[in-house]
Amino acid sequence: MFCTRCGSPNDEAAEYCRNCAEPLAKPGRGTAPFRDPTPTAGSRPRGEDPYPGYQAALPPEYQPYQPYQSPPAAYTPPLPASPSGRALTAMILSLVSIVTCGPLLSIPGLVLGKMEMNAIREGRAPQAGENFARVGFYLGIAVTALSCIGGIAWLVFALIQGGLGVT
Repeated sequence: MFCTRCGSPNDEAAEYCRNCAEPLAKPGRGTAPFRDPTPTAGSRPRGEDPYPGYQAALPPEYQPYQPYQSPPAAYTPPLPASPSGRALTAMILSLVSIVTCGPLLSIPGLVLGKMEMNAIREGRAPQAGENFARVGFYLGIAVTALSCIGGIAWLVFALIQGGLGVT
C-alpha cells in the first residue's frame, strides 16, 4: 500500500505512513483526504526544508538518480589481447603447406597473413596476432616459391630424362 501524501510504500496492515505519519486509506474504509504537502506562503521560513525528515527516512543504500552518460562518439572498444582467428589460420595453413599440398595451402595462408597484417596496421585487429600473421605471410611466400622452383626442376628433369631416352 502506498501513502496518498508522500507516495512511500507501507505494509498492508499499517494504519499510518511510516514516512510522514499520514493516516493510510484502507479498502472499504474510504480514502484519506489528499493534503498538498507544499506549505502555504508564509508558513515556513525561506531556505527551510519543505519535507523535514524525508532524507533521513531514505534507506542507507539509496542512491539518487544518475543520468546515463554515453561514451564519447569516437569511442572504440578495447581489442582483445589474443590473436584473431585469421592470423592463426594464416600461420596454420602455411605450416601445413610445407608437408602437404604446397601452393594449394600456402597461397591462402599468405593472402590471409597479408590481410591480417594490414588490419593490424589499421587498428582493426588485435596486435597480439601480428607475429602469427607474419609467419603465415612469409612462410606462405617461401613455400609457394619453393614449390614453384621444385615443380620447374621436376619438369626440367623429366624432359631431360625423356630426351636422353633413359628409362
